[in-house]
Amino acid sequence: MLEEWVEVGRVGRPHGVGGQVRVFPHHRASPLWRVPNLQLRLVLDGRTLDTTLRALQDQPRHVVLRLDGVSDREAAERWTHAQVCVPRALFESWREEGAYFAFELEGLEARHRRDGSVVGTVAALGDHGGGAFLVLALNTDAGTVRECLVPFAEPYVGAVHLEAGWVEVDPDEWLS
Repeated sequence: MLEEWVEVGRVGRPHGVGGQVRVFPHHRASPLWRVPNLQLRLVLDGRTLDTTLRALQDQPRHVVLRLDGVSDREAAERWTHAQVCVPRALFESWREEGAYFAFELEGLEARHRRDGSVVGTVAALGDHGGGAFLVLALNTDAGTVRECLVPFAEPYVGAVHLEAGWVEVDPDEWLS
């Protein structure tokens, strides 16, 4: 259901009595929040609501949205904790040469640069101001998974092969 849709945030609690919802965007600075009449899909517990963004109000830690089809507080409460999704095609107009979107990297295999062995999976892409990093879920010899943060830069991360479904990493640079 979500293959053509990309999650861009989560609905929090209602805002006021007029059906507005608080949304916690994954990337607040994204230009998508400024697209006129943005088409959104709310997804929660197997239910979906295809809607249009009619108004947005910035708040310090979230945004407040007015959506078609959500006209009162009770309707807004029914969508608390819902995924907020946009059409995947919307991102293509913003694609830059050699750039990737976080949702494209998540789930890729992380393969060793030297021998191609799978060392883990990309769980997420993060950036806390010091540069982008990959969150890798690493396979351990004990059969468990360990999380590791790896700078998304040479020599730690090499080529990204989106079509093939993997990213090249050099664990010798960051595993001890």
